[in-house]
Amino acid sequence: MCKGPKTLISGPMAPIPEPVPEVLIPAHSAKERNTDYDILFFLAPTLFYSITPVLPIFIIGILRVTLTHLTLSLHYIFVDKDN
Repeated sequence: MCKGPKTLISGPMAPIPEPVPEVLIPAHSAKERNTDYDILFFLAPTLFYSITPVLPIFIIGILRVTLTHLTLSLHYIFVDKDN
């Protein structure tokens, strides 16, 4: 017969306490975001169109947002199979 391992504790072992679940702090606030002035902030540089040409900046910005959205959408559809 095999002898059990030698332990320092003689007698029954105490039960392991259940871990207390931690309260998670939300990463984002639950406050509703006010988006009333977003378009005004976005178009604010057009006020300076007579001083400096901002149209190329807007074209590049809008293209970057569109292409990033398209790239991430296609990646999600064709590559990311985890979800």
